[in-house]
Amino acid sequence: MQLENGKTIFWTYPRIERFDFLRKMPKERFRKLYNDIANEPSDAVLWPDLARYIARQVYTQTGIRPVRVGLVRFWSDIPPPTTDPLPEPSTTYKSHKYFTFPIQPDDLVNDGSTQN
Repeated sequence: MQLENGKTIFWTYPRIERFDFLRKMPKERFRKLYNDIANEPSDAVLWPDLARYIARQVYTQTGIRPVRVGLVRFWSDIPPPTTDPLPEPSTTYKSHKYFTFPIQPDDLVNDGSTQN
């Protein structure tokens, strides 16, 4: 994400395992949406709203206006099981920026149609 002051930052969705039970349950459905569904091309209709949501989160936390949000998928391939009891770990991570969205000042105002 590029901010108005020229800095670039990475925003990650909060880690569910770090929440207590009562805070975890409402957020789990959004984690599933972001991690399991929203990066598929068939769900591209969600991407602008997701970018706006992220921009609002960052703006609320930093007070600095985001001007562009890029959605990036990160993953690592898991090798098939082997008979080796101590196989070499696979730490090759891959990434793919699948969407970039320019943020307008009006995008940072929550009109009540989405929930933060």
